[in-house]
Amino acid sequence: MRKYAFILFVIMTSTILLSAQQAIYLKINHKIGNEDFAFGKSIKNNAGQEFTLKRLDYYISNITLYHDNDKTFLAKDTFCLFGILMKSTII
Repeated sequence: MRKYAFILFVIMTSTILLSAQQAIYLKINHKIGNEDFAFGKSIKNNAGQEFTLKRLDYYISNITLYHDNDKTFLAKDTFCLFGILMKSTII
């Protein structure tokens, strides 16, 4: 599912930056505390309650791109919503 979120982000970013000279890639390493995120993994919150995530939603905004020639581009008022669902298998 991360692959789909990554592809969506690249499409949205390239739409904003039609004059971009090179492809833009973003790799997001999801973490919970110091551990790698994984669906179906039991996690404890600050109150000590255990839970399991089946869905992950978040926004990325205020994206700033830095070019080699010290120019910057701010994608102002741009909000990208990502939603990742746990893949389930029916037997």
